[in-house]
Amino acid sequence: MLLQARRRQRRRRIAGASASLRAGRLCTLLVLLLAVTWLAACSTEPEPEPPPEPEPVEEVAEPQPPPPPEPEPERVPWEEAFPEDFAAEPTVRIAVLAYPDRIEAGQRVALLLGKYQRKRLERELGKLVQVVYVSEAEQAHGRRSVVRYRTDHLKAAVRVAAAMPREQVVEPMSVDEEAQTGVDLIVYVGGDVR
Repeated sequence: MLLQARRRQRRRRIAGASASLRAGRLCTLLVLLLAVTWLAACSTEPEPEPPPEPEPVEEVAEPQPPPPPEPEPERVPWEEAFPEDFAAEPTVRIAVLAYPDRIEAGQRVALLLGKYQRKRLERELGKLVQVVYVSEAEQAHGRRSVVRYRTDHLKAAVRVAAAMPREQVVEPMSVDEEAQTGVDLIVYVGGDVR
C-alpha cells in the first residue's frame, strides 16, 4: 500500500508539473504574441497625405451670337391633305365648344367622341383621341356645327366630323385659334346637333 500511495503522489506531482508547465508555455506564447503585435503597431509609419488637388480655373469664353433660325419649308396645298409625317403627334386633343343654350348638346358630343366613338377613331387615325374640355363658345358660329383643325390634322378633323351626327363643316383654324396650345381640333356645336 505504501508503494501505491507513493506512486499516486508521484503521478500527482507529474500531472501538476505538466499542468504548470503547460500554463507557463501558454503565458509565454501570449506574451510573445502581444510583443509582436505591439512592435508591428509601433513600427508602421503613417502614410503621407496626398497633395491637395489644384482648384479648377474657370475659363471665360467670349459670347457667340446664336445661329440664325432655319427658314420653314414652303408648304404646298396637297401636303396638308396628305402629310407624310402624320404620326408626329401621338394624341389628337379635341375641344368641344357650344353656345350657352346648346351646352347639353356639347356634352353629348364630347361623350360621343370621348367614349363611344373613341376606339374607332383611334384605330382609324393610329393616334390616341382625347377630349380635353367642354365649354361655352364666346361667339356664335352659325346654325351648323363646325370642326376646325390645326395644320397637319385634316385627316383627324374629317374622321371626327364623320363620327358626329349629321354633316359637319370642316375648316382650318384661324390664326388666333392656332396660337392656343393644347388643342388640335375644335368642335363648335351648332343648332343642327340635338
